[in-house]
Amino acid sequence: MNNSVSVIIPTCGRDSYFISCLESLCRQTCPPAEVILINNSLSAELEQKARGIYPSIKILTPDRNLYYGESLNRGIAMSAGDFILCLNDDATLEKDFIGEALKGFHADKMIGMVSGKILRPDRKTLDTTGLFLSVWRTVHERGHGRIDHGQFEKEGFIFGVGGAVAFYRRKMLEEVKQGAFFFDPSFRMFYEDLDLSWRARNRGWKAYYVPTALACHVRGGSVRNKPGQGKAWARQYLNDEFHSDLIKNRYRAISKNETFGALCLHLVPIVFYDLCAWCYVLFFRPKVIRIFFSNRKGMSGAIKQEALIKEVARHKGSDSGGSEQDHNPSLDMASRVLIERDGSEGVGSPQAAFFKHREILWNLVRKNLKGKYAGSILGMLWVFINPLLLAVIISFVFTKILKMNVEHAYLFILAGMLPWTFFASSLQEAVNSIPAHANLLKQFSILRGLIPLSAVLANFVLLLAGLLITMPFFIAVNPKAILMLPLLLAVLFLHLLFTAGLSMMVSAIYVSFRDISQMLNVLLLFWLWFTPVFYSVSMIPQAYLGIFRFNPMTPYISLYRNALLYSGNASFGLLGVALLLSLIAGGVGFFVFHNNEKDFLKKI
Repeated sequence: MNNSVSVIIPTCGRDSYFISCLESLCRQTCPPAEVILINNSLSAELEQKARGIYPSIKILTPDRNLYYGESLNRGIAMSAGDFILCLNDDATLEKDFIGEALKGFHADKMIGMVSGKILRPDRKTLDTTGLFLSVWRTVHERGHGRIDHGQFEKEGFIFGVGGAVAFYRRKMLEEVKQGAFFFDPSFRMFYEDLDLSWRARNRGWKAYYVPTALACHVRGGSVRNKPGQGKAWARQYLNDEFHSDLIKNRYRAISKNETFGALCLHLVPIVFYDLCAWCYVLFFRPKVIRIFFSNRKGMSGAIKQEALIKEVARHKGSDSGGSEQDHNPSLDMASRVLIERDGSEGVGSPQAAFFKHREILWNLVRKNLKGKYAGSILGMLWVFINPLLLAVIISFVFTKILKMNVEHAYLFILAGMLPWTFFASSLQEAVNSIPAHANLLKQFSILRGLIPLSAVLANFVLLLAGLLITMPFFIAVNPKAILMLPLLLAVLFLHLLFTAGLSMMVSAIYVSFRDISQMLNVLLLFWLWFTPVFYSVSMIPQAYLGIFRFNPMTPYISLYRNALLYSGNASFGLLGVALLLSLIAGGVGFFVFHNNEKDFLKKI
């Protein structure tokens, strides 16, 4: 085996960490074939210092800060080694690190990643002994923050390698890369190491831990202020933009790499973690919310990959000569390129096609959400403000004016109003969604079902936001509500399936029968008052109880209240009814839509 090693070091020149890093490379008993420094500081002085320490170093100074993932892509593309060692500039290696780490690759030909024992600068505290995937679907650095007592002295397989000191086999990198990119550049920084490790494991590659390969790392040296370096609760020391990246990149890693079965298995801890994380953001870092939902400079520059940008530019040039009516305002240009690229390859099975078009679906959902608050000063913050205002208004009207004789009346009403708003808004927006996207459907070959489904998912995001913002109120009056999270998640899923099925059905019927839109508005008005949103089922006179029992929304509203207020009382029977209704609505909706979609283009 050829053991030629290329070392890639992205640096922004902060606190001259790169000097100690380069000096540790000079001391290696098994020296690398080449060292490549990505100078994101854009400083000529830094280049001079680097060459003074390591004369044979190769230096790339880009015209902008490439951040970590894109920097490594550039460096790996320049390199020639059979093994690639990616280093943070705030990491230093013991003199035998490269030689010892290379032994790990000999243990198995499918070992594509090797991690050593990474310590803190005090040489006593562990930084990481390997990267693992937690039940929350977050990065778990084994041993992080613990004193090293020799408890991790045994070699063995791990999930992946942390990005601070990450050793890769080039063959693996070439096999798992996405287009021209080894690391997904849209991650910018954070979770790019988990994404690559996860992607490699999905392709059959393994990661290995070698405890005799020792290195040191100043945790957060490149991105945190001095007080936050080495601290466990990293997010509080990050600026708002990096904090947004931390949240966003976790979602990206899960959506790209998680299987459907594993996602269902870990859904409860994932949602629980998200509830805690977003509550922290809401109360202590509210600016992060606006950055997270914005599509401005803070995010858009990192999200669009170079290959896609070039393709977009080419399409813009070809579109510039077209007529105004050919322009589709439903999607931005990047989304249109995705549609053309993915739609031209065939759809296969519905499940495979849905997974393949998930980026298009996400762009449709995002456009729908942005369109709701276009032109407003607070923008997407209204997602969180609306539920708060609704809670205040409901509390005043039903407790002070109507003097409703229900315990915690405002929460009782809110537990019914939030899911009803999701249901009614989804149907009203989905009903005419096919003609509203006529240009999109005529120009591109995509799954037509994504159109009404995007309206449903956009409103589902608002429902989740409403539950997130009001959950502390429910927990305050019913602490057991936190234990009912599995029931709440089950209700949410079933309610989503029920709503999606009806939405697809009415959207398909509307193409041929436009009067259904007006009929739906009237129906929803009657449906609201025949649904126990503002009252409980126990308040209904016995003579009329049968009518309400045949209302398909009744079990869903009752289940939401059981999960949020009544600790799951009498929920199993209702859950069975809701499951049956959801399967029927989902099946009928898909059947009606599928049997009518072939005529859509003729009628819109």
